[in-house]
Amino acid sequence: MEKSDKLLIDVTKNSTDYNLVRMNSKKLTFCSDPYVLCDFAEYTKLADTKEIMTTLTNAMIRINDLVHLYEFYFLMSERNAQNFDYALVEDIIKKSKNAKIMSYCLSFTNVLDKVGMLESLYATKNAKWIERLGEEMDTSALPGYKEALDEAIYSPYFPPCLEKYQTKDISNLVELAIKERNPYIINELADYMEYLMTYRGVSGLNVNELVTPYKWAVVGNPLYQYEFAASVDTIEKTSFTTMVIEEGIAKIMYYMYEYVKGVDKLLLKSAINQTENEKYIKLVQ
Repeated sequence: MEKSDKLLIDVTKNSTDYNLVRMNSKKLTFCSDPYVLCDFAEYTKLADTKEIMTTLTNAMIRINDLVHLYEFYFLMSERNAQNFDYALVEDIIKKSKNAKIMSYCLSFTNVLDKVGMLESLYATKNAKWIERLGEEMDTSALPGYKEALDEAIYSPYFPPCLEKYQTKDISNLVELAIKERNPYIINELADYMEYLMTYRGVSGLNVNELVTPYKWAVVGNPLYQYEFAASVDTIEKTSFTTMVIEEGIAKIMYYMYEYVKGVDKLLLKSAINQTENEKYIKLVQ
């Protein structure tokens, strides 16, 4: 985040001058930094109006990054934003056919269209992320859950974002994903490899061969550093914890602390306590 962007947020977040808040939100209309947009929406008290939420949401959509768009959606759900267009973003997420992000929505946010999101998740036939719902919520209350999971376990699955490569050969996919250096693609491929090992009994796959190229692809992008550690179970977490701490963003460190298994919680708590972010310091007390 540029110093000027941080300053803009600092002078705006507690302002009681709506015109100032509205003007500064418009300054971010063409912002290509999702961290700035998310911080503005999270911390600015007067941001929850139809005009400002529309401005920020449209800017996030233009960035065309599903992981960051979900982050924005999560934050607005967390603050119970009354003027955020949940339906618009949920529709984008459902159309993405990304089972993981849909599972996140159902597990960690107040989904507006819960049935629709659930049906879209079931339709992916991704057994890993359908089953993962059981770690965060009471699946006995979810309509059709057991039947959908049983069907997914015996149904083929392939990530839609990998279809562009026109191959299902893992060696080729690894080579192509590393060459592209797109963290979203590498993460989805690693997740798919774990799916193949767990639900299809495929042996000989090495998810760790994606770790180093992924780290190079996410330098300066701590949300993706966290996301890889959170969603890919079989990799070590220490180096990603270090990367996130070095980025110095209390919120992302808190995500590592709260949502990632096998991390050093005391180390993360200490790092969060050294920031000046009262919200996340309080959350780890």
